[in-house]
Amino acid sequence: MIISLANKMFENLSGFSKEEISGKKNWNEFIAKEDREKMKKYHKKRRKKPDSAPKNYEFKFVDRHGKIKNIYITVDMIPGTDKSVASLLDVTERKEREREYKNLINGMNDTAFVINFEGKFIEVNDTAVEVLGYSREELLTMGPVDIDPVLDSENIGHLIEGMKMEKKQVFETAHRTKSGKTIPVEISSSPVTYHGKPSILSIARDVTERKKTLEKLRESEERFQTVIENLPHGVSIHDLDGRFLLVNKSYCEVTGYTRDELLDMKVGELDPESLTRNDRKKFWSKLQKGGFVRFESTHHRKDGSQYPAEIHLSAITLKGEPMIVGIAHNITERKKALEKLRESEERFQTVIENLPHAVSVHNLDGNFILVNETLCKHTGYTRDEYMKMTVADIDPHSQIRDDRKKVWLKLKKGGHTHFESKLYRKNRSCYPVEIYLSAITLEDNPMILAIAQNISDRKEALENLQRSEEKYRNLYESMMDAFVRTDMEGNIIEFNKQYLDMLGYTGDEIKKLKYTDLTPEKWHKMERKIREEQVLKKGYSDVYEKEYIKKNGTVFPVDIRFFLLKDDDGTPKGMWGIVRDISERRKTEEELRKIERLESLGVLAGGIAHDFNNLLTGILGNLSLAQTEEGEEFQDILEEAKQASIQAKNLTQQLLTFSKGGEPIKGKVSIEDIIRDSAGFTLHGSNVKCLYDFPPDLWKVKVDKGQMSQVIDNLVINANQAMPQGGNIKIKAENIILKKKSSLPLPEGKYVKITFEDKGIGIPETHLLRIFDPYFTTKQKGSGLGLTTVYSIIKKHDGHISVESQAKKGTSFFIYLPAIVDKLMEEEGKKVARRTLTGEGKVLIMDDEKIVRRAVGGMLERLGYSVEITENGEEAIDKYKEAMNSGERFDAVILDLTVPGGLGGKETIEKLLKIDPDVKAIVSSGYSTDPVMANYEKYGFSAVVAKPFDLKELNEVIGKVLK
Repeated sequence: MIISLANKMFENLSGFSKEEISGKKNWNEFIAKEDREKMKKYHKKRRKKPDSAPKNYEFKFVDRHGKIKNIYITVDMIPGTDKSVASLLDVTERKEREREYKNLINGMNDTAFVINFEGKFIEVNDTAVEVLGYSREELLTMGPVDIDPVLDSENIGHLIEGMKMEKKQVFETAHRTKSGKTIPVEISSSPVTYHGKPSILSIARDVTERKKTLEKLRESEERFQTVIENLPHGVSIHDLDGRFLLVNKSYCEVTGYTRDELLDMKVGELDPESLTRNDRKKFWSKLQKGGFVRFESTHHRKDGSQYPAEIHLSAITLKGEPMIVGIAHNITERKKALEKLRESEERFQTVIENLPHAVSVHNLDGNFILVNETLCKHTGYTRDEYMKMTVADIDPHSQIRDDRKKVWLKLKKGGHTHFESKLYRKNRSCYPVEIYLSAITLEDNPMILAIAQNISDRKEALENLQRSEEKYRNLYESMMDAFVRTDMEGNIIEFNKQYLDMLGYTGDEIKKLKYTDLTPEKWHKMERKIREEQVLKKGYSDVYEKEYIKKNGTVFPVDIRFFLLKDDDGTPKGMWGIVRDISERRKTEEELRKIERLESLGVLAGGIAHDFNNLLTGILGNLSLAQTEEGEEFQDILEEAKQASIQAKNLTQQLLTFSKGGEPIKGKVSIEDIIRDSAGFTLHGSNVKCLYDFPPDLWKVKVDKGQMSQVIDNLVINANQAMPQGGNIKIKAENIILKKKSSLPLPEGKYVKITFEDKGIGIPETHLLRIFDPYFTTKQKGSGLGLTTVYSIIKKHDGHISVESQAKKGTSFFIYLPAIVDKLMEEEGKKVARRTLTGEGKVLIMDDEKIVRRAVGGMLERLGYSVEITENGEEAIDKYKEAMNSGERFDAVILDLTVPGGLGGKETIEKLLKIDPDVKAIVSSGYSTDPVMANYEKYGFSAVVAKPFDLKELNEVIGKVLK
């Protein structure tokens, strides 16, 4: 917990400056290790529920120098935050005084008890344990009524009431020991503070001997009872030698001696500073002339203790002998009272001097009578300078004498007044203060006590708070998410601009609504439950989803989280929440679900396509060979068979598109050319026409021409079928730049956007979310793979496709492809001129399928090449080595990419390159999980030919490699 703010007193207490503390020091650094866990536990409880932890308690505080101090702390939570304000009081001295106090009473010979106001012992001394026979633990469970046979609950109640009025009480009673013995005692009770609480100190003196002495004195000297015995002070008569001839009861009591003992003693034994005989004789002669003398002295008791006495001496004559009458007043209590008064004045002076606020006393003319050190430090004047100044010198706005007199008379009736002002320093700078005035009287003169609190920090804090409030207002107004605050009845109190924009209301309109007016009824029960079980119990809700209703009636999804607001008493007064429109996120999630469905189908599709393409390679190859034979009557039949095989090839190409291995073989092209060629060919002979809109500076794209042609074909075919009566298909391409916060699931950058728009029958809303799903179709004749293929191809090109449609109004597809802005490199050789179906050279074929080996070998031989055939990579490597050694090396090598149980094309080319770095190899496959087909040059191949292929394609690839 970092301390945010500390006052001057905390600086003095900790030894650190405010700059070292505020925002830097952790509260735990000031807590002694043994108290940290307790206070951490209190803090956790208080954050959850302010009343669940003690507000006031003591703990050990560690200052800068490692000194441990006893601290009494008061903690209050700041409403609406997890922060707290703590007031600290240093009670170290009080604790030390209590320890000294305990040691003092334990050193007494008399029985001593500390009693709380509930009438129970909270401390007893060792003498009490010894005299009464109870253990300390037993006594601490008892009270005065348990050991005093005379005292009852009513008596103890009067005693406590007297103590509350701070009256000392002295009385005699009896104590009963654990054994049942009764001891007469004299009780002296005084109010004290113990462990910070008002208590009673009772000292019980065993007066058994005193009782006996008094009884004897009463019997032997009854004649003096009315005059001397009843005197409250010690009375004695002694001769000029100082020998006691008479002593009264009080004298015996105060000194601790019996009468008989005193009568055998001299004054000097009680008062070593007493006069000699000659001095007494002179003194007596002087006193005989009249009057008395008074002085203070110290008397020694029998137990060796001392007490202060005020002595009054008079001269008398008894039986013709000069005598001196002495009356000794025990002035212990007076001395204590004077000492307490002195201590009180010192404490008052100490408190005044050490207050963190400036304190002064001035008369009604404004002249300073008293100032404390703080005022001197704050203003720069010395104490002596202040004694020559008036209040107006440091506060020009202070009252004149008449105003002060009125204020004094008003304050004298009770209370105080306070106001803000400014005090001027000696250097004439000033600082803001809050001044408290009270009326007092010193030596019968009316005075005004002024306490001036420096409020510079408070003023700065208020200014900071205002700036903070403004900052946070700007913060939530600039939030991307919507903010709303309601009262506990659901009335909307506060909101930001995003909240209004999201719902379409004005500020005045939304203030008239309740929160439930913006939520469909089906969510009301759930939200009441969230409020009761989460917000009201733990102060906040989890993030949850629901729906909102816009002003125009549109219902849309949001996620939301609410927090509880409380007043100063901890009573809930409202809630505030963060609301986020998740409409676009829902669309993105739906797109991701489509991708997952396509990926599962791709695994199956790839395997099927691989095997099927091997078969088609054999079929197409053999058909191509058959077409080269003479016999015109079979050419049409062979062409139809070849076209059927090509259609089967297109179907496997669609399956390959789903497969992770069916990677596009990309090149930098003009998308305009692909669109015009594919769309024109697809619509040839139909009653539907294409309307093109292409800018002259349209960016290039890097795509697989074959796959992208397939995309155009499928979209144009769908549009054509949607307009059986004919019409126009608008195809538009444009350059766009996507920013970071685009709603599309694409990274920022440059894209070519292609729009296909028809005015056909449209797609029903119920079908719109499923049109890209595999095998989903509403056509009687259709595979359900057309749009699935489109979706997969666009995805593999790092693009995106979306659709909008309305029944009976038409459909629009939108394609986004990453653009290449630099100049398109001229495609190698532009359009390769039609090559003649002849060639020469030596070619090595490696393929694991017999039908493929025979078909490709036959086509190459028909073209004029010398051919050798192998089934796997190992055989191919051996053949290549043999040819190299014989000097009849191969001009080209055709390698199948995937060979189950043997070396495939990728592994074989690695070894061939080590044998012959100039090897010219062509990679061929119907399917691969490796990216070799799309990036063949990276792996050392010179060209690629995808299965299935015919004589013409094979001839072009071989020709390109050997040119």
